[in-house]
Amino acid sequence: MDYIVYCKCELDVHVQQHTITGKEAAAKDGGQERSASDVQPYNLNLLAEHFSRKMTISDLTRLPLLPPVVAGDTLTSLTTTEEEVRAALTKLEEDKAVGPDELSPRVLRRCATKLAPPLTLIFGAIPRHNRWPRAWKVCHVVPVHIKGSKGVVENYLPVSLLSVAGKVLEGIIAAQLTKHLESQNLLSDRQFGFRKVCSAADLNHLLISE
Repeated sequence: MDYIVYCKCELDVHVQQHTITGKEAAAKDGGQERSASDVQPYNLNLLAEHFSRKMTISDLTRLPLLPPVVAGDTLTSLTTTEEEVRAALTKLEEDKAVGPDELSPRVLRRCATKLAPPLTLIFGAIPRHNRWPRAWKVCHVVPVHIKGSKGVVENYLPVSLLSVAGKVLEGIIAAQLTKHLESQNLLSDRQFGFRKVCSAADLNHLLISE
């Protein structure tokens, strides 16, 4: 099963090879156990199949019903300034993993002043041309062992390593979109996830009060 096609995305996925040790290592796949000889070195197809199942939406028609909302103002364009780019670069964590382009967040952070102008030009051209750089669509999917036997694929979680520069632009765009949505009251008062002003405690309070 092809992970890229199954997830219907444009990511070129490269699963890093992982070696299983132990005579009794086995991996479950659809109820069928596979012996250690089948997965040593680790059978990447097993990981790809397992990860693709975790990323699959079984019924695309089951979407939440949202009330119609009329915005007073429309966000027609996204602009990026050098100040935004420089601020985003200086906030990068230097010890984070690099993406497929091997551009280190340490380099981006320490050279933020010099790199902000050219990156601003690149970031500004992307929304104007409605094209996302192909190199930023590539990710490395790394299997991370979380529990139990290392010979069972269900005991691994996929971690996607993306281009740091692409994630910087995504963060800037997300901040602008969130600001617009909140200023126009386009977010439900029951939307607690991925919002700075809301927390799990707020959700618990709402559930208890109702």
